[in-house]
Amino acid sequence: MKLENNKVQNKIKKNFLSIFKLKKNKYNFKISRNNFDDWDSINHLNFMMSLEREFNINFSYKEFLNLNSIEKLIKNIEKKNKKK
Repeated sequence: MKLENNKVQNKIKKNFLSIFKLKKNKYNFKISRNNFDDWDSINHLNFMMSLEREFNINFSYKEFLNLNSIEKLIKNIEKKNKKK
C-alpha cells in the first residue's frame, strides 16, 4: 500500500514530536542530528524503531546510521513505500 507524501511526512512528524518531546511549532523538515542537540544515540534508536513500527518497514544497518535528518528519512520511507 503506497502512502501519499503528506501522510508520510505527518507520520514522521508525529513520531518525532513524541520521541523528542518537541512542541509542534519547533518542528521543521530541516532538523538533523547536526542541528538538534536532543537527537542523541538513544533518541535516534527510539525514533528509528518507532518509524519501523509506524510504516511496517525495516532499516538496514547502513540506513540506520545514515538516516540522520528529517529530509533523508522522508525520501527513504517514500522510496520504501513505493516498493510495497
